[in-house]
Amino acid sequence: MLSHLFLAALFGAEIIASTTLTAPTATIDSGVVIGIATSLIGSKVIVDKFLGIPFAASPTRFAPPASPTSWPWPYEATQFGPACIQQFNYPEESRNLTIYLENTPPPPAGERFLDQRFALAWVQRNIEAFNGDPEKVTIFGESAGAGSVDTLLTAFPNNPPFRAGIMQSGQASFNINPTNEPTSWLALSAILNCTSYASNLTCLRSIPASALKSTIEHMALPWPAVNDNVTSPRYSEAARVNRSVANVPILTGTNGNEATILTVGETNVTAFIENWVPQQMIQSVLAVYTANDPDSIANFFTDYAFHCPAAIVANDSQAAGFQTWRYFFNASFANTQVLPNLKAYHGAEIDLVFGTYPKQDSTEDEERLSQSMQSAWAAFAKNPNRGPGWNEVPDVAVLGPGVGIYGDGTGDLRKIVHAGSLDGGCGLFRKLFEAIGVAAAGYTGE
Repeated sequence: MLSHLFLAALFGAEIIASTTLTAPTATIDSGVVIGIATSLIGSKVIVDKFLGIPFAASPTRFAPPASPTSWPWPYEATQFGPACIQQFNYPEESRNLTIYLENTPPPPAGERFLDQRFALAWVQRNIEAFNGDPEKVTIFGESAGAGSVDTLLTAFPNNPPFRAGIMQSGQASFNINPTNEPTSWLALSAILNCTSYASNLTCLRSIPASALKSTIEHMALPWPAVNDNVTSPRYSEAARVNRSVANVPILTGTNGNEATILTVGETNVTAFIENWVPQQMIQSVLAVYTANDPDSIANFFTDYAFHCPAAIVANDSQAAGFQTWRYFFNASFANTQVLPNLKAYHGAEIDLVFGTYPKQDSTEDEERLSQSMQSAWAAFAKNPNRGPGWNEVPDVAVLGPGVGIYGDGTGDLRKIVHAGSLDGGCGLFRKLFEAIGVAAAGYTGE
């Protein structure tokens, strides 16, 4: 159980009150851990932090995780562990947790999910030591993190190590490798002259991580999963429609202008769409996202990569009988615009969910919306079956000024609309996903 060890500590006055606190300790399956007790200025609440606890042994690159060696003396969990190398789809040297209260075949594509499963299993075994409840775990993530949540939802049809999932601006159901071949792995091996070795796996393990990162960046190698039907199903949508997924409530949603930040500098509408759309559908797409509209590229990619996939996942989930709530974030605040005129761009909601938006030049609406979103997310995590505070799909909570799908700057901070008012163009993308081979035919998803 959680206990405290006496500790005198001085913290930065601008964030944490200087005081004498007792350091929290807990005993987990690897031994005793010592955290940090902090007290925010103006608050009497003590927050215990355990940072960077290893949930797995120091990793071997491209290998499944292994249990950490028990430590013979207390482990000081007082600072964050190493971050992942962002361009990789697996976490190298980052197997740690933070708690606030043609040659040799490539490694399994689901290795990153083995890490996540390992971490969730760690939580099930150890969270009670921090006064937590293993029966009340909610997983949530944004962007690729939301994709991981979706994969975990569809890979645990029985006894999932969580009871709910939140997906912000991402999913895995339509981010599928059409060929299911390890194309980028083989390309990386060839570029780094690893194909002449008896094992390209051994060769790539010997190359510094910085060199791998640089090569992947400069060659713009994508890294789609090779679905193994163990750590991730080949077609998540088919699994969801057939109810072969975790029977847990989900909260999912997207932002009104996801792709504005992802398409900066793109100006040729026709060339951009031709890069993403098969020949037989180009004219159908250009009829909607016209070449003479300067917003067409961002609007197309918002719908293609975010809005319509999330809409289909939500509708599939609800139709299959799973409790499903959906939001549409449509707020734009001057102090969170990293570039001019991005509006409700990809990632814009994160600081409002965590309450970490810049306080300088913030507005009353921004503060109210942040508090409202935090309350909704917390309510869902506390009691997923009751939801975040609005009705299930097909209702959608539009969060922030404006209910127009691309943001019109007017309206209430939360307005409930029918999904059909937002998803009118998603039938086109249903056909597109089937045409490019990322969706199995025969499911409506609308």
